[in-house]
Amino acid sequence: MATSLIGCSKPADNNTSTKTSTATSSAKASSTASNPGSAAKTTSAAGEKTAITLWTYPIGKWGDSATVDGLLQSFNAKYPDISVSVEYLDYTNGDDQVNTAIEGGQAPDIVMEGPERLVANWGAKGLMVDLSDLYTDASKDFYENVTAACKGSDGKYYEYPLCMVAHCMAINKKVFEEADALKYLDAEKHTWTTENFLKAVDAVQKKGQENVLAVYCSGQGGDQGTRALVNNLYGGTFYKC
Repeated sequence: MATSLIGCSKPADNNTSTKTSTATSSAKASSTASNPGSAAKTTSAAGEKTAITLWTYPIGKWGDSATVDGLLQSFNAKYPDISVSVEYLDYTNGDDQVNTAIEGGQAPDIVMEGPERLVANWGAKGLMVDLSDLYTDASKDFYENVTAACKGSDGKYYEYPLCMVAHCMAINKKVFEEADALKYLDAEKHTWTTENFLKAVDAVQKKGQENVLAVYCSGQGGDQGTRALVNNLYGGTFYKC
């Protein structure tokens, strides 16, 4: 799963476009004159700071304020004219906070979260800023499937990869031994092919196990595992029903 920085756009009057700077872009002030209530505060006077907002889910150490403060200190050492305020979200109420902010025209400038979950239709709704200018030669080493996940159907990039994490499966070794299914695993590399995964499931089921596979999905956070399994392993797509 790739985790991205997402630049959010605010609703604008008179079809005036709005673009905000992300923490990874230049320190140029962003234009938000068309929306006085927007989260980003732009100043034109020399020496004054531009304020931007970052809302982050607890991905890795991004839920730890001490760690984030250290990162912001390093950022401000390079970009002293940008002030970043941070809002820490969780998977219980975070989505509601973000959606409420969007509906009220107070969306944050940057949201840090996985691209396959929260922001699935934000680009189509015009809620995100085009970040294509960030994709330079320095981005050429990104995995192709990662950059593809950050690109909208219109060919524009609305997200910028920040880090990657792995979703893992756990097996009941005793059940697999009884079903003679361990042979389908690569014990040395701790992995298996899709073909052998299906063979193992079939073997365990034939041994009498009714509930062969369980995917954690008690909330939006756990739902990422489901999406990773369906989208990445089998090339499936989620649709609203």
